Amino acid sequence: MPDITLIAPDGTEHGFEAPDGVSLMAAATGFGVPGILADCGGSASCGTCHVIVDAAWAGRLPPPD
Repeated sequence: MPDITLIAPDGTEHGFEAPDGVSLMAAATGFGVPGILADCGGSASCGTCHVIVDAAWAGRLPPPD
């Protein structure tokens, strides 16, 4: 399971382990991270699914799909 840390605009960190095969959006809403509304259900049209990946990690990830 990947360890995930989401940082809110106010600097509050929300850490949890995401189950393998579950989207970041689904894991965050399942964990109850405040502010993750997921109104579009994961179709990347409401902004919840948009993330910023640190440049040090970007080259280690597969292309988005």
